[in-house]
Amino acid sequence: MPKDNQVDSSRFIPVGIIRTKEQIDIQTNRRKVLLIEANAGAAKTTTLALRVGEALANGMAPECILILVFTETARDVMFRRLIEIGVHHTIVKQLKIQTFEDFSRDRLALIEDKGVASYPNIRQQFPPMLAAVDKAYVKYSESVENLQFSTNGLALTQYLDAQLKLKANMVLCEEFSIDDLSTVFERYGVTEAEFLVAVEYERIRLGLRNQPNFRGSFDSTYDLARDINRDPDRFSEFSDYRLVICDELHDLNEAAFRIVCALIDRPRCFFVGAGDCDQVIHATLGARHEYLSTRFKERFIETQRLPLTITHRYGSHLAFCMQAFKGKPVESNVADKLEIKVETYTGGLEEGAKCVVESIKKWERNGSGVDACAVLIRDRHHSVVIENALRAGGIGYRTPPMGSYLQREEILFLRGIMAIALRDFGAVKSKEVKESIVEALDLYGNLRIPPDELQAVKVGMAKHSQLHWFYEKYIQSKDETKAPTVLDSTIRFVIDASPDALAVDILRKVCDRMHLKRIAEKLYVRQYDASVVIRSIEGFLSIAGEQTLSQFWSDLSAAEQFAIKYRDKDVLTLDCVANSKGKEFDHVILPFVEVGEYPSPMFPLKDEENLFYVGATRAKLRLTLVTPLDGEKRSTFIKRMNITGTNAAANIAQTRNENIFRVTPASRHYLRSSYSDKDRLKALGARWDQTRKKWYVPIGMDLEAFAEWM
Repeated sequence: MPKDNQVDSSRFIPVGIIRTKEQIDIQTNRRKVLLIEANAGAAKTTTLALRVGEALANGMAPECILILVFTETARDVMFRRLIEIGVHHTIVKQLKIQTFEDFSRDRLALIEDKGVASYPNIRQQFPPMLAAVDKAYVKYSESVENLQFSTNGLALTQYLDAQLKLKANMVLCEEFSIDDLSTVFERYGVTEAEFLVAVEYERIRLGLRNQPNFRGSFDSTYDLARDINRDPDRFSEFSDYRLVICDELHDLNEAAFRIVCALIDRPRCFFVGAGDCDQVIHATLGARHEYLSTRFKERFIETQRLPLTITHRYGSHLAFCMQAFKGKPVESNVADKLEIKVETYTGGLEEGAKCVVESIKKWERNGSGVDACAVLIRDRHHSVVIENALRAGGIGYRTPPMGSYLQREEILFLRGIMAIALRDFGAVKSKEVKESIVEALDLYGNLRIPPDELQAVKVGMAKHSQLHWFYEKYIQSKDETKAPTVLDSTIRFVIDASPDALAVDILRKVCDRMHLKRIAEKLYVRQYDASVVIRSIEGFLSIAGEQTLSQFWSDLSAAEQFAIKYRDKDVLTLDCVANSKGKEFDHVILPFVEVGEYPSPMFPLKDEENLFYVGATRAKLRLTLVTPLDGEKRSTFIKRMNITGTNAAANIAQTRNENIFRVTPASRHYLRSSYSDKDRLKALGARWDQTRKKWYVPIGMDLEAFAEWM
């Protein structure tokens, strides 16, 4: 029976879960637009699956249901969840469960005259982006002051990121004036150059007939939203969906919102979407909390909101702390207790990293697997000391999708200088890393090798390991009457350095001579991105310790081999908090929860609160907060969790959960039968469950007559 003995009017009865009253209210709701305001771990996907099951149980055809998600992973989770709660797999296969991008691509194919080339790889988009930079330079460099355009790989990537952000917000559909350029960074978070390049890129992509020549990531969603914006009647050609479901609604952006609105506008369509306003973070493409809080209500007056407050991921102790931290109701029905550990350290980041390793070893000593553990860092600059400490502790780790510090441009540049000076490019075993080192030398050394030539050089260097040839051809000064370039003189300095000189001293002088801080600020136009690079370099210098340059070079090679050897299985996850949404781990460690990190002064406080909330709520059994012993350096977020003050109430709630939720109540009794048994079963009073494709005995009916099928 449902929790709290409430009246259950639902027709779909799931297996394997005990529904809460909140879930049943959502499952049986018939409002045209229903928004579910859910807490982290509150079974958003399961609850949406219940709503689908209810529609099917009431006779809705599977082809009339559309389920939209933002990632392929979310699509697969929804597919599995529907089967897990009891919807027959043949019916689940008939449902349309798609990402916004796949749905948009299918819809556009119905109305376009020709196929459109797909550019899923970011490298495929570099040539048109280069052409866009050239056009923007010719058209605007004289009329707009202080414009700076770059054509290296990093700059092209940043241009592509900027145009994605503008598309997600549907900015490029609007008319613009040169006079408005001064406000684009404040309004959209992109520079004037990035905005103008995005405009030219779209002109190239769309061509003369305004039908795209190619599409990259997110372009299908944007193009469909753009078509709807230009001609809403075109959408009438699409299928009528009776029920549209959308998961992770906190990731909604303007383009996706316009598509959803067009679907809801169909006369017989009902919409149910679930999200958590507190999971909108600054790393999300175009996502804003306004969609859940106001936009739907402004667009559809009949919009109703229902809460999903009870988490099924973590226990009462974290639930009460998150309630205190976010100032919103959070409950838990988890019987397993979640421990919150606050581990402290004195000294610098290296000591904090050692504290992380000790927390992992404590977890292992208790008999728990390291593969169920995740270290979620604020940003990638912290991974240098963390990775080094994990290796020293013999703890294997994986770093998807963040990547190891050894593969970042700023570190690859320093590794390239060391390889040239020591004439030991062969120590780098990976072909991809060799190519990346060459690219980093071009980027940070400002060599400006033409893209086609650079690609050929990268391939050749990766194959033959002739980095000194690269130095002589592209870096070494040819004219002895002129002073060598900064990069050349820096490499010569390293070559001439004493074999016994400390690596940290040499590399720090390399950074000073190259003005790496200034280069980072020039390459990364956003202050925070540049600060991450600078702090990453500082972390790299700090792990050199007392080693000479050759010793440190050998140590880096060993570090890379360690990372490769231990990244497949039975290893922990090391990643940025921003990449962890939708995931969960038995043990989550949040390092460096300190002033300047949580919250960062470079972002709005609301975004910082959400980032911390996302990280903390990934935990299922243990949350470890690693923070300075000095109270003045400790993040105020820990105090706001009120760990001690909520402990007594959490203990009471935890005991309640242990006593109640471990017991599975009686439900329908499903029968093992064949098609030939249907008439007998029906005569005896059994009923047919359409969604599960099974006969069952209703609750309260005598089971004796059905013994042969039990």
